[in-house]
Amino acid sequence: MTNYPPNPGSPYQQPQQPQQPPQQPWNAPPQQWNTPQQPQQWQPNPQQQWGAPTPPRRTPKWPFVLVGVLLVVVLVVSLGVNALWNAMTSSLTDDIEVSEGTLPDPYDDPEIIPDDTEIDPIPEDTTPVSTVESDWYNHKNTLAIPADSTNYPKTAFRSDYPDATDWLNSFWEQADTHPVRVVWSSDPAVNCGIKLMLDKGESMNNIVGGCYRPEYGRVIFIFWGNNVPQYIKEFVVNHEYSHFITTFLYFDATHSASVSSDYWQSSQGSADFEQDATCRQNKKWDWQTPDGFSSPCTTSNWTEGWILERIKNYGVTVEDY
Repeated sequence: MTNYPPNPGSPYQQPQQPQQPPQQPWNAPPQQWNTPQQPQQWQPNPQQQWGAPTPPRRTPKWPFVLVGVLLVVVLVVSLGVNALWNAMTSSLTDDIEVSEGTLPDPYDDPEIIPDDTEIDPIPEDTTPVSTVESDWYNHKNTLAIPADSTNYPKTAFRSDYPDATDWLNSFWEQADTHPVRVVWSSDPAVNCGIKLMLDKGESMNNIVGGCYRPEYGRVIFIFWGNNVPQYIKEFVVNHEYSHFITTFLYFDATHSASVSSDYWQSSQGSADFEQDATCRQNKKWDWQTPDGFSSPCTTSNWTEGWILERIKNYGVTVEDY
């Protein structure tokens, strides 16, 4: 059997062999002699560990320092990002007023409308621009209607329509688009038709005369005597309304003719104006011209737009008004 040397770090050691007492000097006192010792019993040491004893370790401090530095960096960065976000969002909400108990609608602010939301285009300004033509139609810059200077008694236009304005605007469907006002007047200064009849020596009781003058806008003047038949009164009112339609449809041409030429003062211009009104009554509105009417339609090739060609053929340059 081989005896292996004991392991100094092992808790299990072999029992020690009893030692021989040292040799005492021959003259040593008896009380100092070493008496033989009893062999010691082996007791396990619970504090000993297998293997060589491990020296105590020291925990380094640098990991704690590194963690602390990282925490400080993260805190600084988060504060910076939060400040930047607040600055960006505050500019978007400065103009949004929030009433108590309500939240602003994000779609009210065009800056934060989602990408998939279509933004309606800005509507165009549809306010009508004031022009010479629009002013004429809307009674701007037109002459005021003068008071009748005569004392001739006015009679009813019809029993069911005493006022000729009511009859005309109810008779024509297009009156809803461009109604006119019929003014009864026996004043030759504004009623050119009655002046013509009086110059011929006709009696006031037997004449009917009307006149349309563009400088008065949407107004026609009419006079009828007590003895005038009903159909003739209606035809003359309708005739003056046809003059208004000529001006309404071809304002630029008729106005250019009055501004830049003597067309309306010429015999051709006056005749063309009367022809256009009566021919429209006959050929477009199916009104028959009464006997003895001063301006019958004698043009066989009349169509709508005939007066426009007559004005251009006279040499008038048509401007846009």
